[in-house]
Amino acid sequence: MAVRTIPWILGNEEISCFLLQNGAGFSSYTLMDHPAFSKHLLRLKLQETTNTEGDKAVSVCWSGLQLPWLELDWFMDVSSCIAHLDLSSNSLGALPSVVPWGLIGLQTLDLSSNLLKELPAAASSQQVLCSRLQHINLSQNQLSSLPPGLLHLTHIQRISAAKNQLTDLFDIPSTTNWIGLRKLEELDVSDNCLSSLPTAVMHCLKSLILLNVCRNKLSSFPEPWACPLKQCNTSSNVIENLPNTISMSWRTQLQEVDFSDNSLKELPSYLFELEALVSLRLCGNHIDTLPAPSKWKCSKLRTLDLSRNQLGRTEEGPKSRKLAFLTTWNRRDPEPVCSIEFPMILRDSLEVLFLNDNQLECVPQSVCGLHSLTELYLSNSKLLAKWQGPFVVTRRVGDVDYEVVRSDRGGATQIYHLNLLKAWREVASVSLATTVIERDELGPEVIKSNKVAPVCCGDNLSPGQRADVASLQRQFADVFSTLPGRTSLIHHRIETPPGVAIRSRPYRLPEHRRKIVQAELQAMLEMGVIEESTSDWCCPVVLVRKSDGSIRFCVDYRRVNEVSKFDAYPMPRVDELLDRLGTARFYTTLDLTKGYWQIPLSPESKEKTAFSTPYGLYQFITLPFGLFGAPATFQRLMDRVLRPHSAYAAAYLDDVIIHSETWEQHMQQVGAVLESLRQAGLTANPKKCAVGRREVRYLGYHLGGGQVRPQIEKTTAISACLAPKTKKEVRRFMGLAGYYRRFIPSFSELTSPLTDLTRKGASDPVQWTERCQLAFERTDASNSGVGAVLSQHVEGVDRPVLYISRKLAQREVNYSTVEKECLAIRWAVGALRYYLLGRPFTLWPGNRMVVDDFLSRSVEGGVRLRPAGSRPESGGGGMWQRGVVGRRLLE
Repeated sequence: MAVRTIPWILGNEEISCFLLQNGAGFSSYTLMDHPAFSKHLLRLKLQETTNTEGDKAVSVCWSGLQLPWLELDWFMDVSSCIAHLDLSSNSLGALPSVVPWGLIGLQTLDLSSNLLKELPAAASSQQVLCSRLQHINLSQNQLSSLPPGLLHLTHIQRISAAKNQLTDLFDIPSTTNWIGLRKLEELDVSDNCLSSLPTAVMHCLKSLILLNVCRNKLSSFPEPWACPLKQCNTSSNVIENLPNTISMSWRTQLQEVDFSDNSLKELPSYLFELEALVSLRLCGNHIDTLPAPSKWKCSKLRTLDLSRNQLGRTEEGPKSRKLAFLTTWNRRDPEPVCSIEFPMILRDSLEVLFLNDNQLECVPQSVCGLHSLTELYLSNSKLLAKWQGPFVVTRRVGDVDYEVVRSDRGGATQIYHLNLLKAWREVASVSLATTVIERDELGPEVIKSNKVAPVCCGDNLSPGQRADVASLQRQFADVFSTLPGRTSLIHHRIETPPGVAIRSRPYRLPEHRRKIVQAELQAMLEMGVIEESTSDWCCPVVLVRKSDGSIRFCVDYRRVNEVSKFDAYPMPRVDELLDRLGTARFYTTLDLTKGYWQIPLSPESKEKTAFSTPYGLYQFITLPFGLFGAPATFQRLMDRVLRPHSAYAAAYLDDVIIHSETWEQHMQQVGAVLESLRQAGLTANPKKCAVGRREVRYLGYHLGGGQVRPQIEKTTAISACLAPKTKKEVRRFMGLAGYYRRFIPSFSELTSPLTDLTRKGASDPVQWTERCQLAFERTDASNSGVGAVLSQHVEGVDRPVLYISRKLAQREVNYSTVEKECLAIRWAVGALRYYLLGRPFTLWPGNRMVVDDFLSRSVEGGVRLRPAGSRPESGGGGMWQRGVVGRRLLE
């Protein structure tokens, strides 16, 4: 790699620490060639504290440094004092024998996201000295079984080993003697390949509170044992039967049980006798019946999920006659109207009930007696109930039944239970909105149906690779959807000063736009995006014309944004994303379906999104387009979802990209990302997704073939721009052209006549001179800027990678030629330090005399640069900082 400027030397502590804090890491080259300096940098991350007993305690945080190995010399002198050791997100394939068993004072250990296949051997308790260890995280490694040394830890409380390759919990002989794990409270071995849980080990976990073995291959569940278990998650296994007995401690303490997505056909009655049970999830099994209501004792149950089962199925078919969801008055036949019923002990506790995707022909009669029920899911079955009306209530019949006149049935009357009625409130409407024309941006667009189209794939894929893409779409058919999902990972909160309420005057609505507004409102109501409102907030509606001529429904939230608290969550740097993506061979891009609508609003924020329409006042349930902190909230969600896949996936708002070197690796990584989207409740629009392509368009750039290129359409649009006439138009053109400045040599010099037009005091409209026209049409370089080019020497040719430049300040224009060369060297090396760090490179300055003079003044370890006539570095106007340059990096 070559750069036409002075090199930057590994050895500057301040810059190195800055790089380590911003995502840079160690390579094997760095560790071998600079052992002393590497050790020094790592030692800076040691923090010394004092524990409760007054002894010295050391915390070591070497997370995310890409360490390929661990040297004992780095921490041997403090090994007995280390209390907290964080080695997560590195590239460790092995550990020194002292880690972790020889660290006497160790209390917490994090080894997650590495390449560990095993830990150092510790066959007996004499070899395990870390008796104080309480928490250990081994997630996202390559372990085939948990290390036997854990069996000798008497104070361990939490073990996390999710997303490994565990086939056995512990690979030990049955004659092994051990006394550890007695105080273990949390065990997480989800996302592994376990086929069974050893009874001998499980029955020794006397303090276990949380057990997570979801997404394994368990065919059976161990006999319950005496422990204060409160949460048990065994979803997504192949369990067919549960034990017939249960521990007495489980009966009184177990609160959350999840056996969803297994192969259960029958349920033991004790599952409904758990006195402390709060949540029971049994969806995705083969259950066709429930225990009799008299056997239920779970009076604290709040959530019951029975979806995707066989409830209501009989060998002779359903026998119950089909009834409406509504209760009837004076029904004479005493037969039950449904094959399942719920006990009355749930009337004041059960809040959420899932019955969708079963074979029931009617809703159980006992559902109407569940007074605390707030959510009832019946979709995708014959039980789907929709709100109808409004109708007139004529009289009250009994304590909880009312007579209603059905105007849609010729005025016939019918009796309804109170739970099935909702008060109709008519809100004063205003026929106001406006229409504007604006370019296409991230925002809502109503989708009318959920007919899934096939995703686009690469043109040059083989038949086998195309089959892989089709199989991937079938596997994640619920993720590839034209309807927006709904995540539970995050809520958007609009924080405003107390007592403030914004009420903006609405805009006039053109008559021919009324039907568009009505259709959009109806679609958003059906999708659960908006609801009717009684808020004292009100904002006007805006109809935005998109580039394809269609209309987007938006709300003008500018006044709300003025009083909203700013969210400083950072957006990704586009240049950093491009640097990561340019060398991949396969790309997949995912575009989330109306991304903002997939994030719910917090309850107190909904009323602040109220907007007026000709058909009443409404408010958003999900995140609308146009709010101040919407991009920050959405980026925070995507960063959280893609954090486990940061090595091969990235997102800029709703645009997700996955990059890989091989096809097999690419399919595995795309599936992993889609699974994370599924777990987060997000969906991607198949029409805008592309899987397995060698060339893609992303964020205005064309990626593929190891190259990053500007899009032809964008450069054509820049070439077709008319000469600007005002400062605003000049700034707009500079922003458009500046997006591709990395491809334009000496961009700052070329555009300096244009930037001068935007200075304070310059006339507006601008005075367009011949010099400006030359710069607008691309003129020769001037003496008003400095620049550099980063290039690679490939096959005997220097191929440019990146152009950088900046305009000279007024004081810098007066520098001599040598001073300008020094300025260019110092500035360019600093700007390109992310590419040069840890690599040898060749320097080609504009004037070789500067380098000769520079080397002639070099001293032991480096030199310090300061242009003649400027102040020393302690007060050099913020221009110059100390830089260390080593001779061995100059060729």
